[in-house]
Amino acid sequence: MKTQKTLLIPLLLLLTAAPALRAQPGGETANPKLRQQQAELATTARQLEALESFVSFAPDRIASLDVAKARAAGFSEDTIKLAQEMVAAQNEMLQAMRNRRQDGAGIDLGGRESLTRFVTLATTIDLATSSGYIAPKAGSTNACGTFDNPVPSTAGPRIPVGTYRTRQDAANGLYRLGFHNTAWYVGTADFTRGRSYFSQWGLCANPRFRDQGTITSSFLAQIQYGECNPEVFSYSWPYWNWPFYCRWWHSTH
Repeated sequence: MKTQKTLLIPLLLLLTAAPALRAQPGGETANPKLRQQQAELATTARQLEALESFVSFAPDRIASLDVAKARAAGFSEDTIKLAQEMVAAQNEMLQAMRNRRQDGAGIDLGGRESLTRFVTLATTIDLATSSGYIAPKAGSTNACGTFDNPVPSTAGPRIPVGTYRTRQDAANGLYRLGFHNTAWYVGTADFTRGRSYFSQWGLCANPRFRDQGTITSSFLAQIQYGECNPEVFSYSWPYWNWPFYCRWWHSTH
């Protein structure tokens, strides 16, 4: 679900998915272009994952890509450029979150053509699969979710767990259920309960996922069960670009 600011993508880019989806409704066989894009996304996502051993982290989790070694290992210039732009955008996001900047909950894609194209592609395919225009791609390399196989594929419903007299009473009710105030750097006023998550791809370890608690204006406490945990400084990541993926997931689900 959208618990944070969305990715700072121009609206026009997000709308590029619409023409492809409207062109030929009626099932997967009517959308060869979408299937081709789905295959492209899967290939690119696997290439990014394969760069894991060429990405190193400073103690503050700022990443560096060893371009020379990646190039020597045979990665294409297109993949390297995309990874460089993703590393830079993720680092900016993490630095902003640490500095309590108001824009820390977003990722600025401005001027990053390869990254903008990749995010647009991932968003297009996510919309197409969730709308039933193409079937989800079989197989996944990580149980926590990937750009071509988001986990979960859709955000779950908000389940009411009690109505209270005041917001503080509602918060206390969530605390008793094991929730805490979501870390300040996420930039939200919701509640988090870390958890593991089991899907068809396997088990994602606790607390890389969370249950999200929210309180309405009428002091109704609600829980949404299972989504990637935005408190990215509080646990080890399943792969190098997890913060970027998790931010994208929250912007699109």
